[in-house]
Amino acid sequence: MFDKFITEDAREIVDTVARALQEALPLDRLSRPDGGLAAETGFWPELLALEWPGVDLPAAIGGSEAGAWTETGIFREFGRHLLSPGVLAVTLAASVAQEGGLPDLARDILKGQVSPALAVPLANGWAGVIGTGDLLLLAGEGGLSLHRTRPEELATAWAFDDTLGAARIRLDPATALTSLPPSAQSRLRLLRLVAAMQNGIAEATLTLSRDHAATRQQFGKPIGAFQAVKHLCADMAVRTAAAGALLGEAALDGADISDCAAAAMTASTAARDNASATIQIFGGMGFTAECPAQLYLKRATLLELVVGGKEGLQDEMLAA
Repeated sequence: MFDKFITEDAREIVDTVARALQEALPLDRLSRPDGGLAAETGFWPELLALEWPGVDLPAAIGGSEAGAWTETGIFREFGRHLLSPGVLAVTLAASVAQEGGLPDLARDILKGQVSPALAVPLANGWAGVIGTGDLLLLAGEGGLSLHRTRPEELATAWAFDDTLGAARIRLDPATALTSLPPSAQSRLRLLRLVAAMQNGIAEATLTLSRDHAATRQQFGKPIGAFQAVKHLCADMAVRTAAAGALLGEAALDGADISDCAAAAMTASTAARDNASATIQIFGGMGFTAECPAQLYLKRATLLELVVGGKEGLQDEMLAA
């Protein structure tokens, strides 16, 4: 549904991003020891040079002002190609710095002179960190904030997705460079971009399942000929279409917190449930490290946590 409304200019940029990601970061990279966060980090200088992270940010801080549709389409491709949720950090950190009255910091972020990482609040003053950097973007239900940090302050942490390079750190809210409330425009951007990445996951798993159902043979015919598999694929298609429609609403001018929260919640459900169905359709292969279905499920789960989980999103919708 999102594709029906995207402009031709935006589509051309998004298609360019998709081709670059397919060439530089194919899915099979994640089966290699050096193919996770390390490979993605190596691609970031090219992303920054092409100005994709700042595509919808103001020109005054180095952005391109290409519009929300372009930005949303790019992040959908990030989700489809299983880029780390940490990819949100550069765009959101620059957005928070600009909105929080720190334009020089925003410019440095988009130039690559400051490297932000994504953090989510945990219990007892701890925050979970995805990736590494000298700046942390803390995304919590209470809003968004930026914190300076040093690599030695990060403590290695276990994560259910071992391709991410997770860590922990203690953060004092009083040390934030700037803090924005949940009603800030940067929070809406976070919700929309997470919705876009989740849409990418939902679409990718639908394609993966459909192709497998058409080629995998059992009892002399493709497994897609069996009603149980047909129903799983049909449900996936319906969830994906619904998520795409709400993503389009969130990308419109004038979209509010309710629109963006609804898009994030619907897309998160579609991504998680589609990934689970893909594992089921692939059978025993779906649980293996060689099959990307399990990675899609892990990423969908983590992205939902970044925006506060299902209950947090419901609360935002009801409060709007």
